[in-house]
Amino acid sequence: MHRLAMLTALALLACARDGADEPDPRLVEDARAMQALLAHDELAGPMTEVDRAIAERRPFLAAQRLRAAAIPAARRMLERIEAWRPRSAEGRELHTRWRRAVAMRRDALERLAVALEGGEIESLPVVEAVAQERRALEEIVELHARLNAIRPLRGEERSRRASGSGESP
Repeated sequence: MHRLAMLTALALLACARDGADEPDPRLVEDARAMQALLAHDELAGPMTEVDRAIAERRPFLAAQRLRAAAIPAARRMLERIEAWRPRSAEGRELHTRWRRAVAMRRDALERLAVALEGGEIESLPVVEAVAQERRALEEIVELHARLNAIRPLRGEERSRRASGSGESP
């Protein structure tokens, strides 16, 4: 009798887990929309230019590229994120984390521009701003992974997103 009770409990647990493996369709749609928004991150090009200017020890040029391209791109991304409304509870939680991470990144880039305008590349304010941006990027990478766990990208979506030509939500 004890064995039957244990098998029944295991079967019930397996059935409960099977249903839990299927995410809420609203969450899947939220993940798709967030993935599409993430595909339109315009910071890659400007940040490559900023990194190059820093590597060439040209802090004023790096600050100029931050102000002219990277910071406006971060602001546009934040505006798009704030304009979008998730439909599921978990989507709202992810949206809040994502909004905070992108705002942190924007703030870090603004701090970095100010620090570089001081003319020093190896100053404490530059190091602190870079560390803040890295923390924001780590959070964004974690969100990418969570979204992919909810809704794995198909091969063609992955290649479109890698090339920066994803579709918007």
